[in-house]
Amino acid sequence: MGCSDSGYVSHDRIAEFLGKIEGFDLHSQPLMEDVELYVQQGAARINAALAATAQCDCTFAGWANTLLENMNLIASSLLIYGRCGVGFTDDQREFWSGWLNDQLELIRTGQIDVCLGATGPNYPAYGTATRAVTRWQRAQIIANDLMAEQG
Repeated sequence: MGCSDSGYVSHDRIAEFLGKIEGFDLHSQPLMEDVELYVQQGAARINAALAATAQCDCTFAGWANTLLENMNLIASSLLIYGRCGVGFTDDQREFWSGWLNDQLELIRTGQIDVCLGATGPNYPAYGTATRAVTRWQRAQIIANDLMAEQG
């Protein structure tokens, strides 16, 4: 899954979450059309953290989708509430901002690896080198490398 393929959270999930916040009217600002912008802005921070540890192009573990959804739900909500003046109290905003920043840092440093199995950045991959004993073998290795480069 590529980092730019998803906002990790659906509009319905955002609407459900926003509808439960005291003082927030789902039919007031921001309009649901604006939610997409907030979702993408929230996902950008997550994508940057994933890209920092080469976790964009892996297969996500089952739990990873839920974590990324929750992270973007919080990130989007912080953006929305900051513009609307309703929702989180100052203490709640500080707590959730801190939590989100901690999660992003754990991903950025590779302490949270969202990749399934052997597809993450911490998987020890290794290759082998072809060795030659004779001149003919060396020539064959060079010829094989040239053929591989040409496709």
